[in-house]
Amino acid sequence: MITLREARKNAGFGQQQVAQELGLSVPTISKYETGHQAIDPDNLLSMCLLYDVSTFDLKLRQIGTKVYAHPHSPVLSIAEEEIEDRVCMHYVIDRVEDILKEYDPNAPEIADLKYMHKRLEDFKRELIYNLGVNQRIRNNG
Repeated sequence: MITLREARKNAGFGQQQVAQELGLSVPTISKYETGHQAIDPDNLLSMCLLYDVSTFDLKLRQIGTKVYAHPHSPVLSIAEEEIEDRVCMHYVIDRVEDILKEYDPNAPEIADLKYMHKRLEDFKRELIYNLGVNQRIRNNG
């Protein structure tokens, strides 16, 4: 297991680069890495994708419903099911989006695929909606 800072450095990024990539401030990235600020689940997912690591690879801790980076050992438990559910949902959404980009539903040679394209678009919207609803339920519950 590695710290969030080690993951960033191993990926070859400086705090400024990560802040620009994620649309955050450098102080926010620093607070995330030192465990002084809870990490928004979407930002954690983005950092994991950027650094090419899994949440299981990182030293994280949970206090109540909030997740923090743990800059040192020992490692405390994290609500893995919540973060992993979100990672899976984002992965599925990204894959559906990749498939949709591969096909032009207006091309005459693939007219039969128009129905599939529409179904995938509908499925992607449903996934995005459910991801938001589930997050609101967890935040309010």
